Amino acid sequence: MILNRKFIKNKKTSIIFLVLLIFFFLKLTNFPKNVYDLLKDNYEERFISSYNNVFYSGFCNKSSHGYIYHIYKKFSKTMNQNSVPKIINLDPIKRKKPYWIFLFHDPKINQDEIILLNYDQSLSNFDLKKYEILDNHQNKCLFLRKND
Repeated sequence: MILNRKFIKNKKTSIIFLVLLIFFFLKLTNFPKNVYDLLKDNYEERFISSYNNVFYSGFCNKSSHGYIYHIYKKFSKTMNQNSVPKIINLDPIKRKKPYWIFLFHDPKINQDEIILLNYDQSLSNFDLKKYEILDNHQNKCLFLRKND
């Protein structure tokens, strides 16, 4: 009988310790809030918020992840499914081109479609006359298709 009480007491202590440990890790990792945020916002809102807050890229600044994603969503049905537009970033700071936004592992670059980022007409010698402008954001970020 005494042995049985010790076993029950140890079992209760272990369960209480385990429950406290789980609550501690939930609080430490902020798990409930993260799950709530994940369920509350859709993918586009989380994507834009992430790049505005973490990477400071914004919609049409620096690497312009927001604009590239906008083009992907708006023109994905009309783009060639086997290739992605060429990305030209005229920002003086050289940045890696974010082709990963198009969700292709090793994309083929379509030279006839161009996403032109950080364009400044007074500083650039890029000739827009050779292209049809499909999308224009404040004359700074452009989606172009080569004229035939």
